[in-house]
Amino acid sequence: GEALFEDDTDEVLVGKGLPASLHVVPGDVLTLLASTRDGTFNAVDVVIAGIFESFSNEYDERAMRMNLQHTRFLLDHEGVTNIVVLLDETARTEVVAKQLATLFEQAGLQVEIKTWSELATFYHAVVKLYDGLFGFLQVIVMVIVFLGIANTMTMSVMERTPEIGTIRALGTRKKGVVALILLEGTLLGVLGGVVGILLGVVAAKLLTAGQFMMPPPPGSSRGYPITIRIVPSILAVSLLLAAGAALLSSIYPALKAARLKIVDALRFT
Repeated sequence: GEALFEDDTDEVLVGKGLPASLHVVPGDVLTLLASTRDGTFNAVDVVIAGIFESFSNEYDERAMRMNLQHTRFLLDHEGVTNIVVLLDETARTEVVAKQLATLFEQAGLQVEIKTWSELATFYHAVVKLYDGLFGFLQVIVMVIVFLGIANTMTMSVMERTPEIGTIRALGTRKKGVVALILLEGTLLGVLGGVVGILLGVVAAKLLTAGQFMMPPPPGSSRGYPITIRIVPSILAVSLLLAAGAALLSSIYPALKAARLKIVDALRFT
């Protein structure tokens, strides 16, 4: 169909699900029956100008859009009950809400302001669910990384037992051996973290550029392209976790190497 323009007085847009349930197409006429503010009934005939589609199946099965003056005539009311303000940046929601509240108060208007966050209870429940799932997966990954690095460092210490005995015989104290192994483990963790971050950024860029589509989530009418944002703070945390995990995993091998007797270490084959 066509879009809805400001000068259209008897045309409406209907959600994608309505034409199927009402067996209508653009150009057909519908009769709308509504209860006015006084409790009486009013009816108007409208022409379906077009069909629109949102992100929600439930909304599309019930929604209809018409111009404000047409709605006022149907409801026999000149007022406005709701005003929706769309922002270019979601992060400015609270700031704009406070600014609007100040402007309404100065104008003497009693307007209740609700942000999208206050109305999106289902969204917050889903976010909380996914945060719990991903948090649990992060713990599992960290345990695997910890055990993997600890095993690698232990094998490295065992393979270099004669070298450890040599530097101990040359006067290096136990603290020095521990410091060397911890430093090595930390450097390996930082190097591995940097390489992992670079590979992750490249993979994220490729997936985003490929515009691969995800299937529609439950209750939605369409899929969405995979878009991975590169967040510097998350990358920094990942690098710190990699270095920290490597450092902690190197503590046991370092202490084990420091406890080796010099004679036994030199004889180790």
